[in-house]
Formats: sequence, structure tokens, C-alpha cells
Amino acid sequence: MLCGDVKSRGTRLHSGLNTFITVIGNHTFDLTESLLPAGATLTFFVLKVCGDMQVVLPPNATVEYHSLSLCGDRDVDMEGAPSDPLSSAAPHIKIWFIAPFGNFRVTQSTR
Repeated sequence: MLCGDVKSRGTRLHSGLNTFITVIGNHTFDLTESLLPAGATLTFFVLKVCGDMQVVLPPNATVEYHSLSLCGDRDVDMEGAPSDPLSSAAPHIKIWFIAPFGNFRVTQSTR
């Protein structure tokens, strides 16, 4: 996609690698209603010049993230995440975010 926003919820995303390349635009992924089996891994690779990324995780998911941004904020709030993500059978979310100009935000749903 050249320019524009991407919003995904629920079952539109699948376990494995999900790649998104955009010049300008925001990405919002709401995984609170996703049907990820225990132990599944969902990987995001997002590359863009300008734009934000927001991910809302289900209450039982664990997350591993890597972000690179020259001008932008990083806000990761994982309150309520499993205390030992390595031994948990919960879904695991991996995020790679690269954007010279963009904010990165990850939150954990409480519902």
C-alpha cells in the first residue's frame, strides 16, 4: 500500500508472519477477539516511512517487540500480562516496527 490506514480486528489475522509495507499511514491491530490457539505465535513486520502502529492484545497474550523510530514515541503497557511468558501456553505476539517517523503503542486488553 502506498498511502492509507490499515485496521484489523478479530479473525482477519492469522498465526505466522503478517507483513505490512506502507509509505504513509497508520496500522491498528485489535486482537482482543482473535481466535489464537494456546501456544500460537503471531508475528507482525511493519515497515513504513511515516505513521503510527497500535496493537491491542488479549488479556492472556505475551509480547516480544522491536521498534526503530527516529522521531516517535514508544508506549508499551503490559499490565496484566502472564508473569512468566516463557512457560505460558498463551498466544505469543512478536512485533517488528520500523518507521523513521511514527509512534509505537502496545496495550493489553482487560476484557
